[in-house]
Amino acid sequence: MLNHRGQILLLAIAIFASTLLFILAFMNKSQPRLTKYIGELQNSMVMQISREYVSHKSMNKYLDLDDLISDLYDYNRSLGIYLGLLSYYYINYTDLAVNNGYGNYTLTWNITYPYLNNRVRFSFYWNYTFLNYYYRQIKGIVIKYSNYSLYVEHTYICPQFKVIIHPCIYALQKKIVDIRYVKDGRWIVGIPMGSIQQFLDEYDISFKVRG
Repeated sequence: MLNHRGQILLLAIAIFASTLLFILAFMNKSQPRLTKYIGELQNSMVMQISREYVSHKSMNKYLDLDDLISDLYDYNRSLGIYLGLLSYYYINYTDLAVNNGYGNYTLTWNITYPYLNNRVRFSFYWNYTFLNYYYRQIKGIVIKYSNYSLYVEHTYICPQFKVIIHPCIYALQKKIVDIRYVKDGRWIVGIPMGSIQQFLDEYDISFKVRG
């Protein structure tokens, strides 16, 4: 199931950065002060909008990433948080072969500050490998199924950390697709031979497996 340690780590980083900002705001003026904190908090926010964008793109829904960036700048200014200049590039690649297939949605950012650049990346990756055939009866009809080993992961990378989580997934056609979790992001899925089945993870990122 979902690797909660990865989620907890991201949350802890955001809490740590927020606490640090609060403490700095009340430091004595005679002491050295950090006027612009740059680090985990900004990177975590960028990763959050990355996952939202990838979710929309995976389902062919329109979402203007520049609008998301504008909203993110406004939000950071309201909190007094300094966010550098954002530039990005997005790639997606899917190969739905019959026996083996994989796909990758990746959004990579460069955050430019006066004295440094931060590279931040969010990636959704899956692959499947054919195992065997089996038969299943549905409404009195015997159907031949393809059985696959399926692997799914999210990767969050920035200068401060790298986190990999394994999200929960489900099939859109739940009554037709057989699905069973194994461990460490690995699933066993059975789908009618010759069909292409759509899956969603718990963050509404869509991907497909071909039988």
